[in-house]
Amino acid sequence: FGLKTSFGLANESDTLLGAYTSGLLNLGAGETIYTDIEAEYNINDKVNFAARATFARTSSDVSGNFVLGLSDIKSNAFGLSANIGNLEFSISQPLAITDGALQYAYAKYDVDENSVLQIVDTHIADLALKSDVRETRFMGTYRHKFGEFTDGAFGFIYRVNPNHTSEFGNESIFMLKLSHRLGI
Repeated sequence: FGLKTSFGLANESDTLLGAYTSGLLNLGAGETIYTDIEAEYNINDKVNFAARATFARTSSDVSGNFVLGLSDIKSNAFGLSANIGNLEFSISQPLAITDGALQYAYAKYDVDENSVLQIVDTHIADLALKSDVRETRFMGTYRHKFGEFTDGAFGFIYRVNPNHTSEFGNESIFMLKLSHRLGI
């Protein structure tokens, strides 16, 4: 049985949170604190089980003209896997935002009968950063060694709500791999 944990702090300087675009969309520098936990249980040389979870919290100091506020962004990822001989199975949920909101200035315009542009409505709007659905991946792989230098694999991935959206339906991916290394 093995248990690994890691903690970290990442300064968001060359990402969207650290980007500066002429003061219009300045999201300020951000900092992400993350925790990663992994547990593994090996029954024998051919059978093992693993579970992994990642939790992150990103904060930012916003100072733009249009983006008025950005809450802390919470995100996580999970995965379970089993290796049994040449077979591998896993279920995972890739990293996704679970909580966070962006606040921005909003204005609605209208043109009156004299073709004069008028501001009809101004307010501050909130945009939730969490998606309505969460991607879940199911994966199965079979690996076979054909000789000292040749091996192959057949794999299948089924993605429910790919990229955290239900707009395009689910996705199936089949993979076949055959590799041969030259012995020198």
